[in-house]
Amino acid sequence: MTPDVVLHTDETGNITVYADKGVRVVWCSDLAPNDRMYQADPAPIPDGLLDGYMGFSGDRSPPAARASRAIREAYGLPMLDVVPDTTEDDPRS
Repeated sequence: MTPDVVLHTDETGNITVYADKGVRVVWCSDLAPNDRMYQADPAPIPDGLLDGYMGFSGDRSPPAARASRAIREAYGLPMLDVVPDTTEDDPRS
């Protein structure tokens, strides 16, 4: 199993670093040139945090699909509703 590092941004923008045991996490920021390297003290990854769909760079997922997943996960509702096929009931068909 590949060790994981998770950078979790909560609703308020706070970032929490989680990592599997034994993984060294280093944060490098050029915003502070004289103090640019910081070794994080990550917390263990909480159970369930990595469950569910995980996008990745280059996954070519359409923006509408990503938005629908985000809304479903945030509000428990689908962004798009399935509309039943009513062509049999349509006199024009």
